[in-house]
Amino acid sequence: QVAERPKISKNEVGWAPSGYFFLTQQSDRIDLVLGAPAEQPPPEDGFFSIGPYEQAKEILYEPAKRLVEYQGAAISRIAVAAALMANVGDRIEGYKILAPLLPSVRVDPDNSEEMLWQINRPRGSAVLNTTKINRISKWSVLSARRMILQMSEKTSVAATSTPIKSAVRAELETNTPISDVALPKDRLMDILEELWLAVEELSVKGDVP
Repeated sequence: QVAERPKISKNEVGWAPSGYFFLTQQSDRIDLVLGAPAEQPPPEDGFFSIGPYEQAKEILYEPAKRLVEYQGAAISRIAVAAALMANVGDRIEGYKILAPLLPSVRVDPDNSEEMLWQINRPRGSAVLNTTKINRISKWSVLSARRMILQMSEKTSVAATSTPIKSAVRAELETNTPISDVALPKDRLMDILEELWLAVEELSVKGDVP
């Protein structure tokens, strides 16, 4: 019986102009994330944001390229992901924005609530001719509410909530399939670029094959 190789984890945090870099290293993967500290609460008027997408990409893109380019070990898989939000007036407006982005879904803005659509649309890679890249997207409308708790003499709690902000949210990820075979080292930058452009295409065109 062969013992499973232990996964050694190392976490590092570094300052970035609009948030923080989080670098997590395990024996079989490395994750580089630009985000907000987990202990930091969202602002009172809604959702926490690290800024516009183009600004975040400018901050993250070069460190991501260096991480892939100068990685000593063979790389068998690469993934790029983004969580995007756009503020809207209310749930109905959010669903109206999602409707043209989800042509396979019949969105009924006036009579729908708690809609969540997630799908993978694999597509042939232009860089790796015999490989399909995964194009995963999850779409929803979020609502932030302000809660007010009132304590009575009998320690009962009465809670009231008021919606303060809504937003369309898209969680997008593109990646190469799981494989035991190393990706060609001379094409790593091209693969990273292809995956990044695929995320941006999803954000603009929505859930299309």
